[in-house]
Amino acid sequence: MCGIFGIIHPASDQKVEALNRMSHSLTHRGPDEKGMYLFPRAALGHCRLNIIDLETGNQPMLTEDKQVGITYNGEIYGYKDIKKKLSFPFKTNSDTEVILALYQTHGSEMMRHLPGMFAFALWDEKKQKLFCARDRFGEKPFYYAIGRHNEFIFSSEIKAILSTGLVSEEIYRPALNHYLKRLYIHPHETIYSDIKCLPPGHFLEYDHSGISLHNYWELPAENSDLSFLEASEKFTYLFKQAVQRQLIADVPVGAFLSGGLDSTTIVSEASKINPELKTFSYGFNNEFNNELKYAKIAAEHYQTTHSELIENMDGIEELMINMQSIYDEPFADSSCIPTYLISKSAASEIKVVLTGDGGDELLGGYIRWYHPIESFQHSISKKSLLSQISKRLGFQSETKGKIGPGLKKYKSISELHNSQRDYFTQKDLTEFGFDLLESKMYSEDPINLDDVFRCDMSHYLPGDLLVKVDRASMANSLEIRSPFLDKDLAEFCISLPANYKVSNGIGKILLRSAYEDTWPEKIKYRGKMGFGAPVHQWLKKTEFIELKNEYLLNKNKSIYSYLEYDKVMEFFQKSNYQEWILLNLSLWLEHRKRC
Repeated sequence: MCGIFGIIHPASDQKVEALNRMSHSLTHRGPDEKGMYLFPRAALGHCRLNIIDLETGNQPMLTEDKQVGITYNGEIYGYKDIKKKLSFPFKTNSDTEVILALYQTHGSEMMRHLPGMFAFALWDEKKQKLFCARDRFGEKPFYYAIGRHNEFIFSSEIKAILSTGLVSEEIYRPALNHYLKRLYIHPHETIYSDIKCLPPGHFLEYDHSGISLHNYWELPAENSDLSFLEASEKFTYLFKQAVQRQLIADVPVGAFLSGGLDSTTIVSEASKINPELKTFSYGFNNEFNNELKYAKIAAEHYQTTHSELIENMDGIEELMINMQSIYDEPFADSSCIPTYLISKSAASEIKVVLTGDGGDELLGGYIRWYHPIESFQHSISKKSLLSQISKRLGFQSETKGKIGPGLKKYKSISELHNSQRDYFTQKDLTEFGFDLLESKMYSEDPINLDDVFRCDMSHYLPGDLLVKVDRASMANSLEIRSPFLDKDLAEFCISLPANYKVSNGIGKILLRSAYEDTWPEKIKYRGKMGFGAPVHQWLKKTEFIELKNEYLLNKNKSIYSYLEYDKVMEFFQKSNYQEWILLNLSLWLEHRKRC
């Protein structure tokens, strides 16, 4: 993993001071090496965390004729196989040079040949064009902006762009609205009006004619040609291949282990390849949310070298403030704190960790969300069938499909889905001070369970989970890899019908079919806990009461430039996620200058 940055401007040598500030702000992403290269109109910068090709992989990397240069963040899994197919004068053993070779060979069509997680910017001196791209699922970040003097500025993190002093810090209200609804900024936006986010699965070109965005990848369509048994067998093959690919590194690789199905399955395969695998777990000080016992069972079963980290509230106030600079934007997923802490612990021993991110979205893991939608969908199907029969018989049937009493108030799957995800209602948002158009932006409209999976892959995964993991890990100079998001494996899972993932209130049935024989007995039948912090308990603690009093009670705080004070007070001292969202927003607004 690394930090990338750059400025495109007719006099790039005049931007060295701004570039140095960008480099300094990204040191945490790449503490091992720093590099910069100036073309006449383009400056590329890089902060490197050494993972692959430790000797010759430094960046920015140039072609032999110095006409094309690249700054790149990520890992191209299986890059050695790609390299064999290319006719190119390779000088290094790095995956970075493979991207250069693909560009020289295929131009923008290279994206069809590029797997892995990545964000990169490539300057073509002959064409006077910048070519930037981001991976399919949004594992690696890429932000850009047009500066006050028409500079094109890009970076791995927003803080680096702000450090230039060339971009306005005006808040984008629709993004703030989305944060209140969902805990995070929409994955296609940023909190700032003048800073943009390159969406996952897109590439960007910039030249004298301006910016053009192109979508090079979309979620594959459903394909139900395979039987469930055939799908299970193919899943096993692709999963083994994904883990094997992602264990390749020139430094040791470990794994986060919660004792949940996803992380346990990853460790089951990784430990076969690396018998000395190190695993890391985090536990909260409450029985309801403590997974350490399951992680320990899995670690003993697969004989890993296991480390545990237990919740400690000492210094939580400063940690809450630090989160604001780590994330650059309002971010209220409470699991960002334990993710940061376990990343810090792991980084003291290794540089690369495998995680189970993506497994829930691909395979139907959020059963508390998905089961109600499955039930609602079945009721709609039954009503439709009864209606058709009634019409054929020539009378109106009074019989209705069975649906739980809690679901009767919803008119559609879309309404149910949005109600599950939204923390504040449209009425709340209007009373906070947002107009009706702002409060209705970014609502999703799935019509069936498969659409819900796709919404979560397109919005929740890149907007919340992958942001959380990237920032928390890179703040500690730790690379995170997610085998479930291997291109071949993920595309296969997305294409499978919904009933191969969730059926009769049971989630991850494909994963269970493929791997349950490899799991310890106590893990097979455990329920899903999730990794969120116990917010309802935290907010009642003295440390948080003091934070709430300081950042929510005071009418002079910046939050009240955006939200109505009296409306915020309706949620004060409720000790729930709504109050947590408001507290984090106030903290961010007061401390964002530290970013």
